[in-house]
Amino acid sequence: MNGKSLAASTKKKVGKLQRQFKTIKKTGTIKKELEISSLKKKYRIFYDELPGLLHTIDIDGNILDCNREYAETFGYSKEELIGKSVFTFVAEEGRQAFHDSFEAWKKTGRVKNKPVWFKKKNGTKFLGLVSANNLYDENGKMIGSNTLIKDITEIHDARSELEESQKELQVQVKQLERTNHRLLEAEQKYKNLYDKTPTLLRTITTEGVLTDCNESYARALGYTKEEALGMSVYDHTAERSVEDMKNNLEQWKKTHETLPAEIWLKRKNGSIFPTMLSGTSLYDEHGKLIGRTLALTDMTEIYEARTKLEVHEKHLQQQLSQVQKSNDLLTVA
Repeated sequence: MNGKSLAASTKKKVGKLQRQFKTIKKTGTIKKELEISSLKKKYRIFYDELPGLLHTIDIDGNILDCNREYAETFGYSKEELIGKSVFTFVAEEGRQAFHDSFEAWKKTGRVKNKPVWFKKKNGTKFLGLVSANNLYDENGKMIGSNTLIKDITEIHDARSELEESQKELQVQVKQLERTNHRLLEAEQKYKNLYDKTPTLLRTITTEGVLTDCNESYARALGYTKEEALGMSVYDHTAERSVEDMKNNLEQWKKTHETLPAEIWLKRKNGSIFPTMLSGTSLYDEHGKLIGRTLALTDMTEIYEARTKLEVHEKHLQQQLSQVQKSNDLLTVA
């Protein structure tokens, strides 16, 4: 093969290689463009479907992009939002907070969970938590941010309701404390009156078991209060009055009224003494009869006075009889 033939052959091969390289380059470029297009679609889908209100702004706060939820929440189309300042959609009461967060973002490059009040197209307002991350160009210069807003209006309303409920509860607690204090005072007064009154007081169940008694009762029967509580009324009733006590108890359970009755009580040492029984019924919160408090007036002195009076009357009768006999004798004489 001569020199011309070799040169022609080489040139032909080089041309073929160049065509193959161009084909490969073109194919690679197309493939990369397809990959880039696919990534853009994925990014767009991710951006639009990301939960929360997402927008992209430039360094001056102008909206460059936003997701579907952002547009729907504020009530605008994306076309209406693009190019507008983010401050346009801030409620009056949220302007200072948003201004502070915007300045903080420009200085520090980051904002997280800053509460700000926003205003929708229809004029309604909502509370959002603002968080922002920076965007940079290829030279590392900050050019804007992706900002996410979480609508926390329901949480805010629930918290407000909870705080209001807590305030109302605190008022109710204070009222209850005052009521309890008055109740304790009343209970203490009642307890002092119950314990210190000279009248013999005892409180019993519907079965006649002592649940309480005052000091006068325990002392009169020769027991301590601890000994007396839990005993039956019949343990403290003299044999001569047991039947009367049973009748009084049964009548009370039927009518809920305690009829006055003369009951002889029996002391711990076995001695007995007369009392006059009276009382009042006790009920639970449902109106059910649960017991009664009895007042037993010690009739010992009255009985002793009555006995002395009877003896005195008998003595007078005897004297009168003797005088009558003497008069009869004088009349006969």
